[in-house]
Amino acid sequence: MDANRANPTRKRRRRLFLALILLFASTGAWWYCPRGDARFVGKWQRVGGTANASELLLTSIDLHSNGTGRCIGTSPAETTEFVFPWRVEGGTLVIGRGRRGWASMLLDEIDRFTYTRLGYQQLPVEWRFAIVHVSPDELRLGNDRYPDDRVFRRSVE
Repeated sequence: MDANRANPTRKRRRRLFLALILLFASTGAWWYCPRGDARFVGKWQRVGGTANASELLLTSIDLHSNGTGRCIGTSPAETTEFVFPWRVEGGTLVIGRGRRGWASMLLDEIDRFTYTRLGYQQLPVEWRFAIVHVSPDELRLGNDRYPDDRVFRRSVE
């Protein structure tokens, strides 16, 4: 009688173990699945441009195929590294994520943790740039606020 009881428990454990493995594998596959526009994937260095006292100047952008990226922004006071999600919507490159409501408070707390522990933070705003020109070695972005284009060249590693 005891031998028959142990068998369903063992089967239940196996099923739970297989379900967890499937969950982790599918999460990993989803995370690394390419979501970004292949024309933009890679490391880009800004050509020219100067920052005034209140502006953060993007000096380099590293866009990954899974829709995440890193950028280094400089201002006269400091240099900061940000991580962000990115996507292309029609003729617009969208960098960062606009924050609203309760999610904003949660993301701010996560930012504080990652900044103190890892040295980088989430980009706190959403930037939208018009795609003026894209080629394998040059990226030219426009913005409504600024009349001049932002020009980036692909970085060779």
